[in-house]
Amino acid sequence: MLVLSQLNRLADGERPRLSNLRDSGAIEQDADSVWFLCDTANTLPGQFDPAEKQLEIAKSRNGPTGTVRFEFFGQCMAFEERTP
Repeated sequence: MLVLSQLNRLADGERPRLSNLRDSGAIEQDADSVWFLCDTANTLPGQFDPAEKQLEIAKSRNGPTGTVRFEFFGQCMAFEERTP
């Protein structure tokens, strides 16, 4: 099952955290994994790079947490993992 949730308002430049989820207590307890799709960390406020995104794995009961970098191709609505 996939569940989407609204985030509470974030301050500029702040990375999303589990505590930013609306009604986060129930989501944090019940979810097996929580992912946030974010802009890259090096993007300055007011700037936007539509091609570079990050997937923040904030919670994973059966695996590691961390960050995966992606390239977004809007013309075909596809994501591809970026190589370091």
